[in-house]
Amino acid sequence: MPRDHVSAFAAFNSGDQGVVGPECGNSSSSEDDELPRLDPIAEIPVKSSSTTRDVPLAATTLGSTATSIKQITVSKFQQDDENMVCGSDYVIIGLKNFEYLLIKGQYKLVVQRGCLKVNNVLIHASKRNFEIVSPSLSSVPVLYSYQVTDRSLVQDEITAENEHLFSSKYKTVIKLINLWTGLENIGSLYPSLKNIFPFKNGEFDSESKFEQYSFQIILKDDNSASGMILTKNWKTIINEISIECNDNNINKNAKILILGPKNSGKTTFLQNLLNNLLETSNYCIPVNIMDVDPGQPEYSPPDTLSISQHISPKFGFNLSSISQQQELDEIDDQDSSILFEQYLGSSSPNRQPARYQELIKNLYNYYEKYLQEKNQPLLINTPGYVKGFGVELLKNLINVVKPTHLIYLSNNDSTESELLSQLTSEKIIKINGYLNNINNLKYSSAQLRNFKILSYFHFTQNQQNTKEFHKKFDFMPLILSHPPYQISYTDKNDDSELQFKGISAVNILEYNNNILHKDLITCLEPTVVGIYTMDSEIYQNLLLKKQVESLEKFPNYIRQLSDNMTKFQGLGLIHSINPDKKVINLYTPINTSRLMKRINENDEKLLLIRGRTEIPVEEISPREIYKKYKTNNKINLPYISFEKNVGKGGKVLKIRRNIMRRNHFQ
Repeated sequence: MPRDHVSAFAAFNSGDQGVVGPECGNSSSSEDDELPRLDPIAEIPVKSSSTTRDVPLAATTLGSTATSIKQITVSKFQQDDENMVCGSDYVIIGLKNFEYLLIKGQYKLVVQRGCLKVNNVLIHASKRNFEIVSPSLSSVPVLYSYQVTDRSLVQDEITAENEHLFSSKYKTVIKLINLWTGLENIGSLYPSLKNIFPFKNGEFDSESKFEQYSFQIILKDDNSASGMILTKNWKTIINEISIECNDNNINKNAKILILGPKNSGKTTFLQNLLNNLLETSNYCIPVNIMDVDPGQPEYSPPDTLSISQHISPKFGFNLSSISQQQELDEIDDQDSSILFEQYLGSSSPNRQPARYQELIKNLYNYYEKYLQEKNQPLLINTPGYVKGFGVELLKNLINVVKPTHLIYLSNNDSTESELLSQLTSEKIIKINGYLNNINNLKYSSAQLRNFKILSYFHFTQNQQNTKEFHKKFDFMPLILSHPPYQISYTDKNDDSELQFKGISAVNILEYNNNILHKDLITCLEPTVVGIYTMDSEIYQNLLLKKQVESLEKFPNYIRQLSDNMTKFQGLGLIHSINPDKKVINLYTPINTSRLMKRINENDEKLLLIRGRTEIPVEEISPREIYKKYKTNNKINLPYISFEKNVGKGGKVLKIRRNIMRRNHFQ
């Protein structure tokens, strides 16, 4: 086996700096300034200072000045003829003491000998495999060799291929198996993200070791991915909280709320705390997560809030946030499941603050009704909206949830003392977060949202009830490859409509009172909508109260609708509306046959609610179509407009919303 080689990604992209396309760099909408981002590739830990647990926190002094530390951008591993065995769709690797791997891509991980540490979680040798998806949108997991401390937990697997690695020279033996989910092809539809996975192309050098694999071991620092090491301060806090939560004599019904400014590492901290809680309980106690960050939800689809349950540690990217799940009674064997979710319809809570608070109350009511008595920990993920009006939203969240622990990730901002003096909890813990220079972020928050929304709609239904249900994506443009569902709608609002089983009505968030019924179709084509169900009895009451407007050939229109009246089922993308046939052409990853079966069995009505969720232009104008229209300036491309130069010194007007004093908040 040759000793020197270059990875597939490096061979194809030598000299390529990564992001291409019109959305690369730091361009983002005006709202992005107040929206949280996913934890970026390069998270820079700060110096550890003594952890403070002061109540109230107003008396707390801030930590030391943040400084950079070395990031992990390359594996500490020297490949040779002995320590790596390459199969047709797998690689077996022997790791010596203190060696670690940085792996980008998608793979199934099996520990065959000893113990492996993955992002502070110990995995002992067994036949169990962990599916890991790690694009370079965020920090990728780091795999360390680790000393076994309890041999009773180890189930070594010796085979003819790996038996030479069972010597005193090696501490850990792992097997990496190909995992093709289809996410690796997102660059064909959205070129700006073509480099987030190892790029596969037929132009590779024949000596390349990873051309045939879905993953790439970073053996050369090519700036394509990076990992991180938790600070000692973080490890201490995470371990202490985990011990408390798993000791019912100390803390029952622990509710840990994590907050801090954007890019402070909230998602990273939460994921590591989740893994540690599961590990310290020996995976006997599920952990619930209440995700109220609509801008970058980690555990649910875009622009939604959710409660999810987890029984297994998470490494890398969480697929449940971009794949439509099956019914709860069919996913009992899954490592995580969304128990309850609601559609805000916006990436920022400041657009509909009152409704945002109502949805939070609904989530917490669900927790109190179904989960609180089970003594399962609850983690709360929050937006990075900690200034101005965001402080009032945080205060409301804390008043609703009443957390037992409030973890604040500090960035040593001068306004922190004023903010924290207004927050209350049984135990307040302030630790230094990870400071990030926004100018160094490789992908913008808008691009991350586009990745999630495209992946959500390109999730493909697997009719077989297997674990692969959640792991398949097809990025052929929808309008070129998939016919939409044709769903009838009604324009009647009398008793005859009660037996109708198509779309009974539509609603538009924010602008209901300002939209004429005759303009409804224009407002709905082509947009993302929430798909909802409603009890027929509730719908009948709306009819009696004359709250369902009708207009010939147009869908019924409900202007005012409470979230307590409906149940969110998932997202849809309207292709077009045919008023003559009274049909809405709709794309959705939801299993429609199962949905309609439940509607019939439970006597429910079907509704569509439009929010402000944006669909990337690449979806409605694939490159194949765009190139054709671009060569013919006389033909306008439907639904696509090109901004013209506004003139020297001109700029697009950016509107500020929800500017109010604190005493205006209700």
